[in-house]
Amino acid sequence: MLLTIIILIVIVFLIYLLLMSIIIVIDTVNNQYYVQIKGLVKANVMPDENEILKIRLKIFFLRFSFYPLKKRLSPNKSKKTKKLLIKKPKRI
Repeated sequence: MLLTIIILIVIVFLIYLLLMSIIIVIDTVNNQYYVQIKGLVKANVMPDENEILKIRLKIFFLRFSFYPLKKRLSPNKSKKTKKLLIKKPKRI
C-alpha cells in the first residue's frame, strides 16, 4: 500500500515536470541570465565583485547563493598532518 502511494506520487511529479513550462532568459543588454521552472526553482547567474560569478537559487521559499568557481578546501587537507617518527633498530 505504501509502495503504491510512493510510486503514484513519483509518477504525478514526473508528469508535472513534463507539463510545466521552463523559462530560460538570456538578456545581454541588462546582464540578466536565469532559468526558471514556475513554482519550483529559479537559478540566477550574476556577476560578483569578489568572484567571477555567483549563482543565486530560489527553491520553494528558500533562497541561497553559492560560488561555483571558488576553490573548496577539503577538511583533511586544511589540517596539518603530523609526521610519525619511526625508530629503526640499530645494526651492529
